Amino acid sequence: MPLQHVPAPAPLPTGSRMPLGRNPLFVGRQADLQQVVALLSTGDTAAITPQVVAATGLGGLGKTQLACEFVYRYGQFFPGGVFWLSCAEPQGLPEEVAACGDGLALGESFLHLPLAQQVRLVQRAWQATMPRLLVFDNCEDEAVLAQWRPPHGGCRVLVTSRRGQWDAVLGVQALALAVLPRTESLTLLRQHRPDLPATNADLVPQTSYCESHLLGAPGSSPAPAATLARGAPRITTQRRSVETLEAIAANLGDLPLALHLAGSFLARYRDVMTPAAYLAALQQPDLLQHPSLQGLHLTPGLSPTQHDQHVARTFALSYTRLQPQDATDAGALALLARAAWFAPGEPIPRQLLVETLPPQADAANAALRTEDALQRLHGLGLLDRTPDGAVRLHRLLVLFVRASSDRAEAQTTVEEMLLATANRLNEAGDPRPMLAIAGHLRAVTDTAQCREDALAARLCNTLGYYLHAIAQYAAARPYYERALAIREAGLGPQHLATAQSLNNLGTLLQAQGELAAARS
Repeated sequence: MPLQHVPAPAPLPTGSRMPLGRNPLFVGRQADLQQVVALLSTGDTAAITPQVVAATGLGGLGKTQLACEFVYRYGQFFPGGVFWLSCAEPQGLPEEVAACGDGLALGESFLHLPLAQQVRLVQRAWQATMPRLLVFDNCEDEAVLAQWRPPHGGCRVLVTSRRGQWDAVLGVQALALAVLPRTESLTLLRQHRPDLPATNADLVPQTSYCESHLLGAPGSSPAPAATLARGAPRITTQRRSVETLEAIAANLGDLPLALHLAGSFLARYRDVMTPAAYLAALQQPDLLQHPSLQGLHLTPGLSPTQHDQHVARTFALSYTRLQPQDATDAGALALLARAAWFAPGEPIPRQLLVETLPPQADAANAALRTEDALQRLHGLGLLDRTPDGAVRLHRLLVLFVRASSDRAEAQTTVEEMLLATANRLNEAGDPRPMLAIAGHLRAVTDTAQCREDALAARLCNTLGYYLHAIAQYAAARPYYERALAIREAGLGPQHLATAQSLNNLGTLLQAQGELAAARS
C-alpha cells in the first residue's frame, strides 16, 4: 500500500465481500486514511499475529464511512480480497463469516455444508499467508474481536468501534477520530448545496466576473465607479453566506452525521429554507429536536452505511448501555451528567470534573472507582480524553445528556464547584491560574444569568471580578450589572451583597473613566 499518497478508488479483488457501496459525498479524512495505512503496514506481511487497527470515537463521527472509503481506495492491494462483517448483532456473525466463503474457492460442496463447518473452513483460509483485509464494523465487544479475528496469517483487520480503549492483550492500535476540520465541514455541506460558497476563496470567480464585465476587456476604458459599486453587494452577500455556513458547522460541532443531515435538509428545502433561517433554528435550545437532525426529510433505506440517520438515537446507542444498578455505570452516569454542564465541546480538567462528585470516606478506593467510571465512558465513546488528561464531550452530546439526566442537581453541583474554585483563585490575586477554568466559568454563568437566584448573582459577580482583574472592562460590566439587578430585586437595596455589587460596579466604572457614573 502506498504510504505517501492516497490512491484513487479502484475495483475490489475478485471474491471480496463488500455490502456497502462507496459514498460519493465522502470528503476529507486524508490524514486518517494514511494513518490507518501506516498502522496496518507495520510488521511482516505473513505476520504471526495479524495487525489490528480500530477507528474509534463517538457515534456520528463517520467511522464506518472511513472504513468504507479505505476499502475502495486500498482494497486493491489485498489480492486475497476484502471481507466486511457487521458486528452490530454478534449472534449473527457465524452467518456473516460463512457468507465470506463464496469468494474463497473453498470447493463446490461448500454451500451444502453445515454452517459450523463453513465457518471453520473460512477461518482456516483466513489463517493463510495470503494478504486479505477484514473489516469488523461496529465491534464494541473485546470478546467478539478475540473470538473472530484470525490468530495468525496474512490478514489485516480494520475495526470500527465506539470503544476507545482495548485490552493490551488484543494488540489493537486505536485511532481516535476527531470531528472534521472546519474547511472539510464546509465542503461536506457544499456537497449537498454546491451553489453555496464554502470559503472566501470561492468568492474569487465572482470577483473576476465583475472585473471582466464591469472593468472591461484589457486595453479598454474602465467602467465608472458607480457601475463597480453595483457589483459589491453580490460579493458581500456571498461573504455573509460563507459566514452562515461556518456558523452552521460550528453549531453542529463539525460532526459528520449532523453535517450530512443538515446539508441534505438544505438541499431538499432550498426554495423555502435559507441557510440563515436554518442557522436561526439551530440556535434554539431544543436543537436535537429539529427535524433535520432526526432525518425526517430523508428517503427511508438510503443510508450510505445502513445506520440510523438520527443524531439523538445515535447517541442513545451508547448512553442506554449505562445501567444505573451497576456501581461503575452509576458513577459514569453521575460524571457524564456533570460534564454536560461545563462549556460544551471544551476540555475539562480531570480534577475539576472529579471535584463535582460528593466526598467519599474511602478516598483511595473512591479514586479507583472514579477512574473505572471515566474509562467506561471512554469505552462507550461518550467521552474523549485529551493528551494532557482532560476530558471532553461533543457539544451535541452535551444537549443530549442534559435532556436525559437529572438537570437541576448536576447543574447546581457544577455551578457551586466552579464558583468556589474561581473565588479561591480570585482571592489569591494572580489571575493566571484562572485561565484553565475561565471558559467554563463563563459558559456556566451565561447559562445561569437568566435566573433570579442568589447563585446566579454570585456567578455573575465572580466572573465580572475576574474580567475586571484582567482589564476586560467592557466584558465585565454586564456581569456586574446583572449581579446588581438580581440582588436589588431579591435582597433589597440595603443588603450587604447589594452593597458589594455597587462597590464592584463603581470601581469598574472608575477604571473605565466614567467618573460621574462611578460616583453615584
